[in-house]
Amino acid sequence: MPLTVRKAFQSAANHLNRIDSSSATLDAELILRHATQKSSAALWREPQAKLNQASEQEFMQLLQRRIQGEPIAYLTGQKEFYGRMFRVSPSVLIPRPDSEALIELTLKRISRHSPARIADIGTGSGCLIATLLSERPSVRGWAVDLSGDALSVARTNLQRFGLLNRCSLVAGDLLSPLKSEELDLIVANLPYLTPEEIHQEESIHHEPRLALDGGLNGLSLFSRFLRELRQRQDRPAVLLEIDPRRTRQFQELSKTILPDWLVSFSRDLSGRERLAELRYSPSTISDSV
Repeated sequence: MPLTVRKAFQSAANHLNRIDSSSATLDAELILRHATQKSSAALWREPQAKLNQASEQEFMQLLQRRIQGEPIAYLTGQKEFYGRMFRVSPSVLIPRPDSEALIELTLKRISRHSPARIADIGTGSGCLIATLLSERPSVRGWAVDLSGDALSVARTNLQRFGLLNRCSLVAGDLLSPLKSEELDLIVANLPYLTPEEIHQEESIHHEPRLALDGGLNGLSLFSRFLRELRQRQDRPAVLLEIDPRRTRQFQELSKTILPDWLVSFSRDLSGRERLAELRYSPSTISDSV
């Protein structure tokens, strides 16, 4: 007997409530909306309407995947970030609200009419660079990622917002593909979890290891990034999302590798020091002597 909208929703919510009561009802509706290709308003306009065979089959498959722990963003193929809906896949990290603080800080550093040149290192879905280019129409961007699959997702998102003519997608590791480019600003959300932390956090097990693993101390990628930054002649400003638990370690690492750069920290919406800002300041050494 075909499921009705109401029965499908109730069944999904009951199953998901056993996994995570905090998002069970929302996830149930999102799965149902995705399976039926209806908006929330259209869905609940006829709660007794029966799902057709294709929608019911899609619904059951999505529900089973969610029960097994797959993130809702991968099931629906999209995730909202800074007021825009981005395409996501298991090839990229799911955009987090915490990263919106990096957008806010970056926008404060770029005037609305500045012709700044910005690189997004480890772009993943492209949510950072696409948002910055959308908010600042005069900015030119570069999106760099080691994963070809991730770059494909980023390309889809840049195309969705009409930004491909202002952003170059570059395959490669960290800053090495941009040696010949002169930049004003670099943003990055590099992997910063240790293998042990990844193992302990079940909620991220479906996300790409490449976008999560920061080495044994969580700072391996940052160490390489800072060493490559030291070799650049253009001295761009740098804004990074970091692990709030490793602020002091990052500060010491920066001082060691970039003694003539100033590093400062800003807090996210939860009050944690999640953002690091680096600026070239050759007077730093002499001022400290």
